[in-house]
Amino acid sequence: MPKIPLQQKLDNVVAFIQRYNAQKGFPPSLKDIAKGCNLSRTTAFDYRRRLVEQGRLSYLPRRARSLRVIDPPSNVEHIVERIDT
Repeated sequence: MPKIPLQQKLDNVVAFIQRYNAQKGFPPSLKDIAKGCNLSRTTAFDYRRRLVEQGRLSYLPRRARSLRVIDPPSNVEHIVERIDT
């Protein structure tokens, strides 16, 4: 199986957060991101850190479900089609 570039993985996480928020009305937890993007919780935490450093996400420390997308990816149609309820 070919390796997916890190930036594409980060784009997938941002797209997942956007879709989750649109469907549920609130941002996902790190556990939700890990499950929805097929990542470990540690990797989800690391990707959140990287996206914050890139200026694409913001969040309030010690505040649950406070993720906010700042710069949405332009190509999200290949990302998670539907969030299971």
